[in-house]
Amino acid sequence: MAGLFGQQGQTSLMLPYGNAAPAASAGEAVVAFRRVTKAGEEEKGLAREKKDPITLTVLAQFRQALDAAPNIDKALTDPRVLKVLMPALGLPDQVGNPGLVKRALLSDPKDTKGVAAQLGTTWKNAATTLNLKATTTPKTVAFEGLTDKETTAVAGQLRLGESVLTAPASKAVTPKVRAYDGLPDKVTAALFAQLRPGENATMDRAKRETENTAALTAVTIRRAELPSADVPVIAKDALQQIAAVMRNGSFDSAISIVDQTLTALDGASGLTAQELRQGRVALMESGIALEQIRRDPFAVAKRLEKLVGLDAPSDPVWAPAYKTLLDAFHKEGVDKNLNFSLEVAAAMGQRMRDGSKNAIEMDLAKTYIDRTQNILITRDGRPTKTPIEGVPITRITQTEATKLLETVKSIAPPILPRAQLEVTYAAAAALSAIKLGESPPVGIATDARTALKEMAVLVRAGSFNAAIQRLDDAALALDQDTSLPSIMKREGKAALLQAGMSLEQVRRNAAGVAERAERLAALETPQQAAWSQSFQIRLENFHKDGIDGNVNFALEVSAAMAKRMLDQAATLDEQLQGQSLATRSQQVLNGRDGKPLSTAGGTQQSRILPSDPGKIVDAMKRGLRLGSLSDPKMLEILTSGFTKYEYRTGLSTANPGMANAVYFTENAKTVKTPYDILGNGPMRRVVLGALGLPDQIAIQPVETQARAIMAKLKIADLQDPVKVRALAERYLMAEADKAAAGASAGTDPFSTITSLSIKV
Repeated sequence: MAGLFGQQGQTSLMLPYGNAAPAASAGEAVVAFRRVTKAGEEEKGLAREKKDPITLTVLAQFRQALDAAPNIDKALTDPRVLKVLMPALGLPDQVGNPGLVKRALLSDPKDTKGVAAQLGTTWKNAATTLNLKATTTPKTVAFEGLTDKETTAVAGQLRLGESVLTAPASKAVTPKVRAYDGLPDKVTAALFAQLRPGENATMDRAKRETENTAALTAVTIRRAELPSADVPVIAKDALQQIAAVMRNGSFDSAISIVDQTLTALDGASGLTAQELRQGRVALMESGIALEQIRRDPFAVAKRLEKLVGLDAPSDPVWAPAYKTLLDAFHKEGVDKNLNFSLEVAAAMGQRMRDGSKNAIEMDLAKTYIDRTQNILITRDGRPTKTPIEGVPITRITQTEATKLLETVKSIAPPILPRAQLEVTYAAAAALSAIKLGESPPVGIATDARTALKEMAVLVRAGSFNAAIQRLDDAALALDQDTSLPSIMKREGKAALLQAGMSLEQVRRNAAGVAERAERLAALETPQQAAWSQSFQIRLENFHKDGIDGNVNFALEVSAAMAKRMLDQAATLDEQLQGQSLATRSQQVLNGRDGKPLSTAGGTQQSRILPSDPGKIVDAMKRGLRLGSLSDPKMLEILTSGFTKYEYRTGLSTANPGMANAVYFTENAKTVKTPYDILGNGPMRRVVLGALGLPDQIAIQPVETQARAIMAKLKIADLQDPVKVRALAERYLMAEADKAAAGASAGTDPFSTITSLSIKV
């Protein structure tokens, strides 16, 4: 095993009688490199590696060792754990160094004087990835943002049957069958393919942005399949065509149908003005959704302008409705950490600026743009190239999209005890209500602001019923106040309803959440609010929370919302659709642990025993036995990392350095300075080998080493894939020549004697 986990990260295969396996020639090495880096080749190799008996055995022993380890110290000194852990973290040469491993990985990676930071970038990255310092240390509070007393009050709202403190067996947790529940993988893959380079820099960003559009896609398809009865036939037919092509992932074709039908409507005869309007609105809304799915912020802004222009044709970008939509996208981007929503808000601001008639409007538009851009520049996962209006959008490759899809599907939901999962979800809702109350939106009525502030105080005191009552009283007062401008009244009611939804989550009242969600949707869509886009997107998000987070109450809410859709169904098709959505969530719930004995709403529910909340909070504060090594998501990451290491190490058997060369081609674009090369083992080996710089350069000062690299290499060349591949191939040829020279020296007795001689 010394060869397997050697410093170079290569495997040395020994044949009988001490003869080394013959290495490929320089030309053969280049041919092999081009073959293994061909699109799709690594996926095939990894698929084979996953089935390899030796790899399977090592991974099985790794899991067994973790299950048996009583604490993190024992886990980090077990050879079976280190055999997988260290290669997966990029430190294969440290498998036999448990003392250093334990000290480094348990240190704080943010501490510049800590062991991991002192050992260099790779160790620091490994410690950051595992985050064992934080995940194995008991929390100071059960839920960040709330005191333990406040979290205990939230826990006290659990219903009998929910206070399960035993985590389910990890074997019961399986990866998702589909990437997004509600869409086939074909459509979800097409959604990932809409991402622009840079948005896939982190899995969290790619997943967050795509899941938002996935919910929108599912709802847009449903609404197109079941258009409103007052939509003219020409528009109904088009919408159903749109739904069909969207189900095939053909979003560009769907947009074409929208535009063609809008043109046809303009020339249609025999339609009333109201029918024409209803047809245009339905098609325009589908077009706006499709441009969001296609991630074109400028196109979204243009279509929003045209939609508003139906009621404000002379100056739509300065109409109140346009500003309301801009604020909604900005708020969504801020609250949900969605970059694309902020891009849309900025693009809408640019259209306001372009349509400004004086300096005051110009300055106001600039304010809207700047407030959004100032947030965007702080975010991760922004497009590598800033989108430019009118310039075709560059998207990630199909291979990258497929990888994202498979990664999302392999993520298993958390396996924490039921009580902890449900309280954590409810505590987040409580904190959301508190933040809204302590910092109410600007521009709402004074009475609504006062009610929200008082509500926040009541929530912190654990008086959830009184907090709900205060919100309802304020909403009633707003309805009765005839002196308020309509926009202030609407915004005030929206804030009160949003806070009420959060509190109903805390009170475990699924029907109450659904009822307030419908009232919130009715502010914009008074007729059949439960069938509106905003209501259905909320339903999809609750269902997703229930699936991805293993949260029972979120599924109860989505089922209750589907019940409201069913109650408002006007046709048989709508009844079937509503029933299907309710059944979808209920079927998942039926297989879950920790279901409540009763789902009665409001104060009628039977709560857990007074002694239970304290136990739950104490359990939430305790660290996991093995920290992040108890997390199925982390174990999946490590398993994938080890499998890739084994596959790539195997590539170097006949072609020395192949693993380094493949790594280099994937990561060269991240290099900004020569020190990024010198601080990274594989990068260093490839660059020095390709440039013909001797290994002995390592004894020189790091500044001298950097100058030697800069004298032969332009860092900018590492952004050019062609030049990067040329460097990798030069390195492989050099390694092949060295291997050949070493092989011939090993068969020449005089060379062997010479190599053993001592020169004085």
